[in-house]
Amino acid sequence: MSESSSLSAKELLAQRTLLLEQVETLRASIKESDHVLHVAVHALRNPLSSILMSAEVMLMEESFSALERREMMEGIVHEAERMTKLIGNMLELHAIEQGRVEMQRVPLEVAGIFASVAENYQAKADLKEQPITIKIPEQRGEIEADHDQLVRIFDHLLSNAVKFTPPKGRLTLEVIHNPDNIQCVVKDSGPGLSEIDHQKLFGKFAKLSPKPTGKESTTGLGLAIVKTLVLKMGGKVWCETSLGNGCRFIVEFPRVKK
Repeated sequence: MSESSSLSAKELLAQRTLLLEQVETLRASIKESDHVLHVAVHALRNPLSSILMSAEVMLMEESFSALERREMMEGIVHEAERMTKLIGNMLELHAIEQGRVEMQRVPLEVAGIFASVAENYQAKADLKEQPITIKIPEQRGEIEADHDQLVRIFDHLLSNAVKFTPPKGRLTLEVIHNPDNIQCVVKDSGPGLSEIDHQKLFGKFAKLSPKPTGKESTTGLGLAIVKTLVLKMGGKVWCETSLGNGCRFIVEFPRVKK
């Protein structure tokens, strides 16, 4: 066999291997898409069924008092909000994964952004009597990130912390400056996670044992969005937790060298 034919055979084998890898990737993607669609349909069906049932009862029954009708209408609005939020998060995550979300990564002083998002959540935390402690060092440092997406990351993490922390629980936010990176930490005093829940934490539509403590709605997509955005901006995100000891979420980005 000549050298040229030998090289051709190697190239053919390499192309075959690459093609098989692409087929497996496509197969996995289709399987995941089918799973997400299946879960999404079931997630939307429950609130829609509740809305239809409440509306039908209100139409058939004329003896309800004004207070009873108001309570039923509030239930309809709550379920409609759940559906709207779920659809919004699904579209948001899909757009991020498909690369359709524009990101302008520029040097940002992360501590100020983190504190600003925390201030926006103070009112929600106050409703559940949850004091928020913010620990920001005097030194300043920058990361390279997209401002809007960074705000979105912190927003999801703080929303999650408020939801799963019981009334009168505590939230602690901290910025940690290391030589090579900057970490933003969100710590809650919720129930913490089991090892099984911990493994599923950043998955899409993850069904975890802890439930919101103030009847808040949850879509199961917030942390999946966080992880996708953090990775696309070159960072890392993880959670330190154990049952009975709350959760400590850490978002880490490389520090801009000066």
